[in-house]
Amino acid sequence: MRKKILTILLASAVLTTTACQKKEYKLNRKSDSSTDTQILKAAAVPSEVSDDPTIGLWDGDLTNRTTRARNQYDVSMNLDYIRRSLDVLENLTYVNNTGSAQDEIYFNVVADGYYNNGGDFRIEYTNADGASASFTKVNDTVYCLSLPSTLEPDGIINLELKYTILFPDGAYRLGTTGNTFNLGHTILTPSLYEDGHWLSEPYIELGDAFYSEISDYRVTIDVPDGYKVASTGTKINGTYVAENVRDFAMVVSSEMNLICEEYGDIALFVYYPKKCIHAAELVMDTAKKSLDLYDSLLGEYPYDSLTLVLASDTVGVGGMEYPGLITIDTDSRIESGFQYQNPAINPITRAVANGIAHQWFYGIVGNDQIRHAWIDEGLCRFMEALYCDCYNENQGEYTLMQQLSNEDQGIYDAYYGSSESNFSMNLNRSLYDINGSHPQEYIEVSYKSAAMIYHIYKGLGPDAFVSAIRDYVAYFSYTEVTPEEFFYFWNLRGDFEEMFTIYFT
Repeated sequence: MRKKILTILLASAVLTTTACQKKEYKLNRKSDSSTDTQILKAAAVPSEVSDDPTIGLWDGDLTNRTTRARNQYDVSMNLDYIRRSLDVLENLTYVNNTGSAQDEIYFNVVADGYYNNGGDFRIEYTNADGASASFTKVNDTVYCLSLPSTLEPDGIINLELKYTILFPDGAYRLGTTGNTFNLGHTILTPSLYEDGHWLSEPYIELGDAFYSEISDYRVTIDVPDGYKVASTGTKINGTYVAENVRDFAMVVSSEMNLICEEYGDIALFVYYPKKCIHAAELVMDTAKKSLDLYDSLLGEYPYDSLTLVLASDTVGVGGMEYPGLITIDTDSRIESGFQYQNPAINPITRAVANGIAHQWFYGIVGNDQIRHAWIDEGLCRFMEALYCDCYNENQGEYTLMQQLSNEDQGIYDAYYGSSESNFSMNLNRSLYDINGSHPQEYIEVSYKSAAMIYHIYKGLGPDAFVSAIRDYVAYFSYTEVTPEEFFYFWNLRGDFEEMFTIYFT
């Protein structure tokens, strides 16, 4: 079976590698006007099983074909090394896609969640269409911007926000160590509006506590001489441009070297601490193999560049994925380990394969990672298992795919009382639920939801599963998947109602 799925997934993936020099890359704009597949206004559940619009959409091209207007960000940043601060002027052209008239807009201010270790967030002013607008904290890191007049459905308003972020000490998503600055979620983004209300989801330092919609970004940043900038997007005339992305992030450092390759029509960048050249080369190789695999299975990676950053001595987060930018935890122990073990099974490969899978699941196909973390985490862990099988890069007594099989069997045995092992855990829990009880259960969410995907794969067989996962990505691309839509989609392709009951009880 392993050889069969390898043949299916890799048959059409033949990419050429050539060396590239450091340069700015031109943005190959991909038209949103194509009509060769169904145009979606939103990823709504089909009303009739017999007329299922989710089947047969996949053509390998992940151009955004939705009709939903996108928010436009025009952001200027200045990094002050001495003050350890970031000054931000954010101009946001906001489109009211809520379907209702709005007198206020809720915002997620992740930077306001880092008061420990010296972090701080200070708002200077907010304007709406040139008029002063109040910006008030309503729930921890969630703020409310009051509008000077009612914004009608599909209406557009120009917002200006000026603020300063003081970096906390530590290599968190937002933080600094030495001369390296992580700029994750420094741009203030609106909350999503669902079921008649703004989602109030404060940031917590567990899992991926984010939920945002596809937007366009243009970002400039002033940094001290000698500093390199690793970023979401493509650098064009000094501006980082990123279209059709959910988030925007940067890493700025004077302590990193860079290797770069042109891979097909993608510019691959790997930034790494000067002591970690072997790890950087492994990351580059893993990135290329991951793109080979996922392009053939899920549709072609739709952006012009992919940047991976090896962050030395990371605390709080072992790695983090953003659109077009992935940070990977490494240190001197990883580098020195190359002389003792086969680098082909170095654990860094799994982190890279998982992070790149998130470019599709979370990045292209979105979901609420706070309330329903299992949706993207399970798919990405399963893709990681496929990667390990396809390239024979498993570790330990069992392959990762075998671990998922054992997990699935254990969950069923526990549910039906044939095992005393406590394998069962309701996946329908938010990060807040997990954080309040046993934070380590977040890892269990990843593995158990991946075991559920394995059960679907086993039930459908490789051919049908490949066809289904392709349609899943094609149908939900650039939108957000709810649990109800997820269940409906997979139940159309097989009888999985019992499985969903077992995993969500």
